[in-house]
Amino acid sequence: MAFKFKNPWAADEFVNPWDINGAEAQKVLGDDRSIALDDSKESLSNPPTKEELKRKYDSPSVYSWQGYANDFSEVKIVSTFETVAQKYINLPPSYLYTYAIGEGLNDWIDRHYIYDDVNQKQIDVNLSDEIEGFRYLGTDYFCAERDTVLKPYLPEGAYFQLDCEYFLDIEVNELGDQVPAATFMNLEKGIIGLGATFLHRRDLFKRYSKKYGYPTPTEDQTTFWAYVFFQQGEGNAMKMLKANKSNSYTRTSAYSNTARDRAIERLATWRYVQGFNIFSS
Repeated sequence: MAFKFKNPWAADEFVNPWDINGAEAQKVLGDDRSIALDDSKESLSNPPTKEELKRKYDSPSVYSWQGYANDFSEVKIVSTFETVAQKYINLPPSYLYTYAIGEGLNDWIDRHYIYDDVNQKQIDVNLSDEIEGFRYLGTDYFCAERDTVLKPYLPEGAYFQLDCEYFLDIEVNELGDQVPAATFMNLEKGIIGLGATFLHRRDLFKRYSKKYGYPTPTEDQTTFWAYVFFQQGEGNAMKMLKANKSNSYTRTSAYSNTARDRAIERLATWRYVQGFNIFSS
């Protein structure tokens, strides 16, 4: 079953979406812009199917992560990612959304839906509560990197400051090590922090790729390797890239199947989410 969604962000007559809540969105969008269940592919401009993407990328899975952004009650989620992408982080909003969901944002959203008890339906989502980067965004080392490697990627000036936009949160990772993570003031601040981290990991990959004399990477290759650097850390990712002898993401012995599968699943799922045209890009 596919969702039919006419992208409201590109509509000339669409009222500014950034300041409306889910209940008001229904009135603004109107019936002709409603999200409807539709089995036809024409409504989605023939996006790639999961099976097509699995074959294209040799990906074990492709996930239906669009489900946290395709309902009127979730319009503020979409608008948050659009705002961050337009104002602060030069990455496609669909990219930011897909990778945030992959790091656990879906669990945080599930805890912040607002329900109409009378009609027994979800009508909005509260995005103003604090969000733990360690648990829901994968920003395990944000506080250690904020004033060093991440500084060039964050908003300038006094905007993004400790104890204002984020707070130190010491956590213990799966290896038993303490990590200086961050709790962000709200979802927007958390996505800015995550986006800055991804930009840094992307540039790390490009730097090493150039150092090893590889050709200019494609968007898919950059997306794949940026996540390898994000998930594996610079040291391990650099060794994998060097052993791979190219920017390719085909399955080789240069990296473990687990590292490769996680990165390729994120890439394939992003392409799948893009096909729904929920976000502007």
